[in-house]
Amino acid sequence: GYLRYDGKKERYVVSTDLKFENPKSPGTLTELPKSGCGVYSSGMTTLPFNFNIIEHQFIGDAWVTESNKIEMRGSLPLNLFMNDKLVDYLALQLKNASSAQPVDVSYNYEYAITELAGVEVAKKAIDALTKDGYYKKIPDEVRRTIVLTDLNFRYDNYEDSFVSESRIGIATVDDKSIFRSIPGRVELERNRGRDILRVYFHISDQHWYYFEYDTYFKFETSDLAFIEIWNKLKPKQKQLINPGSEKNLKMQISRMGLRDSFVDRFRDFE
Repeated sequence: GYLRYDGKKERYVVSTDLKFENPKSPGTLTELPKSGCGVYSSGMTTLPFNFNIIEHQFIGDAWVTESNKIEMRGSLPLNLFMNDKLVDYLALQLKNASSAQPVDVSYNYEYAITELAGVEVAKKAIDALTKDGYYKKIPDEVRRTIVLTDLNFRYDNYEDSFVSESRIGIATVDDKSIFRSIPGRVELERNRGRDILRVYFHISDQHWYYFEYDTYFKFETSDLAFIEIWNKLKPKQKQLINPGSEKNLKMQISRMGLRDSFVDRFRDFE
């Protein structure tokens, strides 16, 4: 990109010409106001977290506020490589969640798939979503285990982590259209060199799912049907396996009260 001064908005900008003219086009844009100390950036990146074989990207906006706090807003595609039976069941529960509200695809998701798939594929996908309300066939470029969207993160200095606000959007789960938001949180934590990923879906007080990567991929849930599916899996099916590299990660059910410890830190799910 190029460094330029934007006199209309009194800011310095680093971006391509196309990105400068159309901020929703693919690519990275970074800006610094002429006065003040806030920094703003938009685009697609892999955040500086290592979740073993779990793949992630962040697509959206990040900025440093005048009070020197970091905030982010956007989408988080995650490739968890979890067993298909668990993924399919989870998709159904999230789609039909009683606490669900519709997701506006024009807010974060449209820009996210533009970055993932390019302008032409994204335009066709959005046109199809606008017409049908769901994917008849999800483009391969945007297919992930789960694509979270409409996430608003703030950096928590005390926890040394990025924590999302208490409602999260789910765009797709594997090849299934969800486009619902439900109560929940996502946390990305640095912990003495070992990074931790936490994802919590709170459908209701009696219906919730908690997933955590911390050395292993652990889960807790109130859903006995999900646990029954898990119990019937063969040992190899209980591993996360990256089909590209054949690397694997142990997945296990937790009885350590991880979900309760997580929820107790917030007042959203009482």
